[in-house]
Amino acid sequence: MSKPSPTPPAIRGDATREALIGAALVVFAHDGFEAASTRTIAERAGVNQALIGYHFGGKEGLYLAVFEHITQRVQTLIGPVVQQAAELLATAPRSATTAARRKSWMPPILAMVDATLSLMLSPETEHWCELMLREQAHPTAAFDHIYSGFMGPTLELLVELVMRLRDESDRTDARLRVITLLGQVIIWRTGRATTQRLLDWKSFDSREIERIKQAVSRNITAQLLQ
Repeated sequence: MSKPSPTPPAIRGDATREALIGAALVVFAHDGFEAASTRTIAERAGVNQALIGYHFGGKEGLYLAVFEHITQRVQTLIGPVVQQAAELLATAPRSATTAARRKSWMPPILAMVDATLSLMLSPETEHWCELMLREQAHPTAAFDHIYSGFMGPTLELLVELVMRLRDESDRTDARLRVITLLGQVIIWRTGRATTQRLLDWKSFDSREIERIKQAVSRNITAQLLQ
């Protein structure tokens, strides 16, 4: 009987990187960058601690790689909806009437909100948000990376959509509207314990998620069309 072929080094290296990033995501979220131990991360990943330096150049490089991973995942999960909105914005003419503007621009706004809300309600984002809350309080180069890589351009796209919808030119006012809109979405992750306690829900199942999406959609529609 022939022996199985050995796993190519490149594949083993990719698996090691993924294991370290997955472990680091949890440890950094729980302990913060300063308190996080590379030994703890390596043990959680099931690899030699020295491989952190080999693959990432050290603890800071691994931290940045975690945020690169988050950026890539967000782009994968909601990127198509964002791209559709960007293409519509680039090709659709400005609407002359209020009714036409609502017909053209509310759907892509709500589609982006719905996709982001799905992300916030996903178990995958639990540790992401813990990391982001730390970065919101004390921004580092990691925050700059994720903001310039995806967050900032996506928010500015929403700003443009809101300006088209309302036929307004005040960008600051539109940005303020988008920030308040964003708050209605991220509360379902950052305030999860509070929302579940108030609603007396043990978890968010598919039926409850649909009710959340409907409520957020109603609120945002009313906010933008007032």
